[in-house]
Amino acid sequence: GGKRTFCVSMLEGETFEGVQDASQQSARPKATGTITITDPVKQGDGMNAYVTYKVNYKFGSHLTSVTRRYSEFAWLHSTLGQKYMGVILPPLPDKALVGRFGSDFIENRRAQLEQYLRRIADHPMLRDSPELKNFLENPGELGRDAATEASASSSSGQSKGWWGQIKEWQNSAQLNLSQSGWIKSDVALPYDVQCSEMKSYLNALEAQLTSVQRITEKLVSKHRELATSFSEFGLAVTLLGNCETDTQYIFTGLSQLGNSSDRLSAIHHEQADQEVEKFQDRIHEYLQAVACAKEAIKGREKALHAYQNALMNLEGKKQKLAKLQQAQPPSPAVKIAEAEKEIVVADTEATKARELHEKVSAVTRQEMERFQTEKVVAFKSMVVDYVRVQIDHSRKVQTVWDGLMPEIEALNKEHAAHQ
Repeated sequence: GGKRTFCVSMLEGETFEGVQDASQQSARPKATGTITITDPVKQGDGMNAYVTYKVNYKFGSHLTSVTRRYSEFAWLHSTLGQKYMGVILPPLPDKALVGRFGSDFIENRRAQLEQYLRRIADHPMLRDSPELKNFLENPGELGRDAATEASASSSSGQSKGWWGQIKEWQNSAQLNLSQSGWIKSDVALPYDVQCSEMKSYLNALEAQLTSVQRITEKLVSKHRELATSFSEFGLAVTLLGNCETDTQYIFTGLSQLGNSSDRLSAIHHEQADQEVEKFQDRIHEYLQAVACAKEAIKGREKALHAYQNALMNLEGKKQKLAKLQQAQPPSPAVKIAEAEKEIVVADTEATKARELHEKVSAVTRQEMERFQTEKVVAFKSMVVDYVRVQIDHSRKVQTVWDGLMPEIEALNKEHAAHQ
């Protein structure tokens, strides 16, 4: 029953010591720049065809415009996800395989990508990132050169980042444990209860959102079927009325009913479209956000695993020294000294891994709190908009029927007067 205080975001620096506290990052003043995406243009033909977008960034009197394609947005998303450990990134619009050159799809994609960039620019830990600045201002194509540079940097051992540091600790621990023959001991490994709770919460939220999405799709489908049925009904009664041209009362009444049915068909189509826009699409988008949150939690899990491995590695070094000290005949002093140095190195690595896990944990707590706060606002907006769609639909339907009744009653009176 208590308030959940969960997770998301860690800014990676060139060195571990250069990482700022999450509270310091989130306290930065928000930039006042404006991002818009305009002028989508299809490039190429056949299998090599793609769409480019003009990304405009205005900050004060400073204005830049660059041309980007979807793959470059995907590169930005991937780069941010790898570098900023624990950050819940805004969901990137899905990659489309069919229908991606239709005018409606291109316009929707343009709006989605614009919203994606604006959300990154609004994020307290991403808005000042060099990756975003590069994306907004560098006119060159992004992705290929960056991947080459990243590969070269990794091979040279420079700018490993947090993920690289964690992988290095894990590999080192596994190698040392294998060499020492140490498998397990009585050392108490840390367990992240809060992280486990975050995962359980997100899994439950994802399951319920998936259920709502599935049922919403059924409702929308039913409303589209109802719209089609009213259209068919309107045509049928109109044709029936045409068979009664000699009886003006019947002909006029059926014609008016047919016209009203056509109007109702359009109203039901509009209802279905509004339900998709105001609710179904937003549920799908929130499912994407949950998936991004789950990816961010993995960063905290990896930091914990790195810490656990570092502790196991340290314990293995201690056991190795103990064996050397207890050996009969006594081990050479040089081997004991070497083992003692290994313990110092392993202890330093364990301390760094603990500090990393603590920092990532602090960030995930802050980010999940932000996620929760934004979720409340988003869900409230979705529910209110959905209810308004239903109210507006009901009023329009009632207006059609209310408008038909006086006409039918007038026909009744006219028919009675001629009897």
